[in-house]
Amino acid sequence: MKCWCLIRRVPDGLYPSEQFAAGVRASGDDFAFDIGPPGPGDVCVTWNNYGARGRQGQYFKAEGGRHMVLENGYFPWGNTATGGRERHYVVSWDGYNGLGDDLSAGETDPARWEKLGLPILDWHYGGRHILILGQRGGSYMAQSMPLSWPTEIVHRLSEKTLRPIHYRPHPEKARNPFSKDSSDGDAARLRRDSAVKVLDPTQALAEQLYECHAAIAFCSAAALEALRLGVPCFYCGPAHIAAPLMLAGIDEIETPTYPDSRERFFHQLAWAQWSAAELADGTAWRRFAHNEK
Repeated sequence: MKCWCLIRRVPDGLYPSEQFAAGVRASGDDFAFDIGPPGPGDVCVTWNNYGARGRQGQYFKAEGGRHMVLENGYFPWGNTATGGRERHYVVSWDGYNGLGDDLSAGETDPARWEKLGLPILDWHYGGRHILILGQRGGSYMAQSMPLSWPTEIVHRLSEKTLRPIHYRPHPEKARNPFSKDSSDGDAARLRRDSAVKVLDPTQALAEQLYECHAAIAFCSAAALEALRLGVPCFYCGPAHIAAPLMLAGIDEIETPTYPDSRERFFHQLAWAQWSAAELADGTAWRRFAHNEK
């Protein structure tokens, strides 16, 4: 078995390419930072599933290979208050965030979630405002937020509710003032064209969720934090990893759902992401490539 890896090798450690390579080799399998024709059982691994490298992974699968996708973890750092700072990454077949197979189905052991040190708070009832969660958008990936979505969803909300509407741009905007992140332009338009309150993306999300009636995402993983903190959520994209806890669309914005299955969901979600150490020692690779439990 061979792993063909198309994850970029960058000096600042932004991508876990070297850890992943070490894990594959530690498991006794061949590895190359390259792409070639698939042999029996071969895997092409990409960062996310869009762009040129994502398309190569999809072509690789079409030719008989397997396509593995890595991305930032749904809860990438856990609770820093516990002292844990090891980064986590999603590993999945074909896609992620509801559009792939992360092999977490049926996992119920709470120990993995508990290691993250993230309490699941009681549902919050009686909130006032609605929070729209912006994300990086504009690519052709199914989960990418359309450039026009924030303004469109504000218009649709104005027809369904009189509640105050807040918009949180993607936090990357604050880290890179020259970012082409579509939410930069969306925030400017919303400030200019509506009564929407545009929030500071560097402020803690938990503070912006205080007294929140509900949060709305396209496919943003920030909805997971809202759900953990007890705020009901809606999603408008083609899928979401937390779809079992959310309502699709905004038709029922005044009557959110408060399912009693959050604890079970988050226990399972912890099996959809893997620490840097688990990439480096091959634990994650063997679970996927060799079906090792």
